[in-house]
Amino acid sequence: MRTFILVLLLLPLTVSAQFEDNPAQQTLWEGMTNSAPAYEMLIACERAVSANFILEDIKEMIAITATSRSDVEVAMEMWSRARSRAAVDYFETLKGLEQNPNGETCNNLENKVIQIYDRGI
Repeated sequence: MRTFILVLLLLPLTVSAQFEDNPAQQTLWEGMTNSAPAYEMLIACERAVSANFILEDIKEMIAITATSRSDVEVAMEMWSRARSRAAVDYFETLKGLEQNPNGETCNNLENKVIQIYDRGI
């Protein structure tokens, strides 16, 4: 049991160590951590189509930086961690957005994302 707990404690260190010395993966991580909050908020607002604009952008960034299957796996783990971090950091905000998905905040967020990606829905 102690070994299992140690593995869980060290897992974040081993995954982050894989991309800390890799400038391309570090740039990808920064992009993911910047995009994940908006993605999670759009999901909370029930705006999956607009959230998909962000997801497609993340996939594009992964395609540019990944050179192997291992890189893709690391990148997908990074995206999962970025989303998890955003869900924890913005828990109260997400809860509020889920309660009022048709509110002004959700509408404004969706409009900003549409403007940023220069797309309509």
